[in-house]
Amino acid sequence: MLAESAWIAPLRYFQLVLDQRKADYEEILRLLIGNVSSYLEKYLGHAIISATYTHDGTTWKKLDGNGRATYYLAQRPLGTLTSLALKDESAIDITDVDELVWEADNAALHLLNGRVFTRGKQNLAVTYVAGWTTYAADVTTTPTIPGEILQVGAELIGRKLQEWERKGPQITEVRVADTAVAFTLSDMTAEQRRMLAPYRRYLIA
Repeated sequence: MLAESAWIAPLRYFQLVLDQRKADYEEILRLLIGNVSSYLEKYLGHAIISATYTHDGTTWKKLDGNGRATYYLAQRPLGTLTSLALKDESAIDITDVDELVWEADNAALHLLNGRVFTRGKQNLAVTYVAGWTTYAADVTTTPTIPGEILQVGAELIGRKLQEWERKGPQITEVRVADTAVAFTLSDMTAEQRRMLAPYRRYLIA
């Protein structure tokens, strides 16, 4: 299960949205929030909540150059590009728009002036911040996470919560990640899939 820091929204948010503030609902809500967050990450193809990704060969392994002028980072949306370097090549000035431009939504890096991300094994070092912010624990902040992601998450949790209520408070029977019940594509309606389509990561050859 994801750490609470990676949840799409805190417990308080879902208690308010689903109007479920009873103490005996807290444990099942925590299970469902963690697991719907994990499911939506997998469905979208990238992490959701903002984090720093350091591919320096120490924190995480360096990336493989693709031999092209454009490189798509795995996590999105791209918020900040801190450093970028190709092994044994001249420095890339990430602040110079004549050398590099990047797109936030699809996390695409574009080298200019004929340069490419030289094809190689773990020859590309990059540090960047990607993802959206969510509500603080007390739901007082303004998040950047799209409302569609929160809405779909709340709807999926609400449906599983109804299932739990029908079975009674036997939480072990409804553990989403650990046992029988899981969030799957069949849990999502066509409308929910349409809502999430703009935020999915599609692999580009």
